[in-house]
Amino acid sequence: MKAAGRNFFTGPSFFNLDVMVGKKFYFTETSNLEFRAEMQNATNTPAFDFPTAVITNGAFGRIRGAVVNTARRVQLAAKFNF
Repeated sequence: MKAAGRNFFTGPSFFNLDVMVGKKFYFTETSNLEFRAEMQNATNTPAFDFPTAVITNGAFGRIRGAVVNTARRVQLAAKFNF
């Protein structure tokens, strides 16, 4: 009987998309107004933790037991440069 090699099993995949959109409006050569919208985890995709590897644990092998990333976050900003 041959034992499984290193990294034989893989955990759940991870996908995270961060987006930033910005626009500058110029009033003069030295002054402008900048708008920004930033989103972390824009698709709101959950990332699950690796399964529990202890056989005596009641959650042994359960992949969907814990979520390791945060929900979507949106931040809006306006800045006047002079």
